[in-house]
Amino acid sequence: MRAATYGYQALKEALAASISARLRIGPRSPGAASLPGSASVGRPKPLLYNAMLRGYLAQGLPQLAIELFQEMTCPPDHHTYHLAVTACARASEFELGRRIGIEAAAKGFASDLLVRTALVVMYSAAGDTEAARMLFDGIRHRDDVVWTALIAGYARTGRFGQALSLFERMRSADGVTPIESTLVSLVSGCASSGTTWKLHNMMHALAIRSGFHLSIFVCNALLEMYAEFGCLSEAVMLFRQMEVKDSITWSTMIGGLIRNGRRPDSALKVFRWMVSNSTVVNLA
Repeated sequence: MRAATYGYQALKEALAASISARLRIGPRSPGAASLPGSASVGRPKPLLYNAMLRGYLAQGLPQLAIELFQEMTCPPDHHTYHLAVTACARASEFELGRRIGIEAAAKGFASDLLVRTALVVMYSAAGDTEAARMLFDGIRHRDDVVWTALIAGYARTGRFGQALSLFERMRSADGVTPIESTLVSLVSGCASSGTTWKLHNMMHALAIRSGFHLSIFVCNALLEMYAEFGCLSEAVMLFRQMEVKDSITWSTMIGGLIRNGRRPDSALKVFRWMVSNSTVVNLA
């Protein structure tokens, strides 16, 4: 058994025991198998698999979630397909995720909101914005997750104009409130798009209006945007205003000073400031 699976042995046992109690089939013996399909549990159900898949994803183990899905001994339900596609997106197993999506459609889950949302997220992460958009357009009630996924997909593939247009439509036509990761994706896309100074200012104003001007993740994205375009005065001002700074904040500021031709002592001064006056928070 691999080391990563040891931490889940207790979870497997607890879940299986809970299901056994619910079905009134008596307690599990100490040596009984902990996965679905053991004689004590009876006919395997997707419930335990889904709980295990969620557990692996929560712990950042998407590859183990994929392996568990492939070892299932009962038919998956729509939750299972949603979790399996999500695992493929996080593990960058895009071709496998595409095949799982086709299988889900063949089983009658083509219009399921959870499955379609997971596929939009996966195709957007893969850079296949055409496939993502086709699925997106077929979703009647879209939440902030699916909007953010497609916006991020456009931004990541250099189609910032479409990302910005979709963001405006998200707020106006559908009335969906942006979340933190929506702003991060949009600002990051702006930083890599070669857009105008006016648009940079608009991104910062948008972060303020959306209520994310204190978010360290949004501020880090804004800091990178200003540094990328040589707007050091704005970068320094934002940097000084940030009450919480993590390792990304400091490295972005130091790197921005070096990239934009400031004297080495400027970057060294910031580095010394970091060492002597700050507890660097690592939020990664």
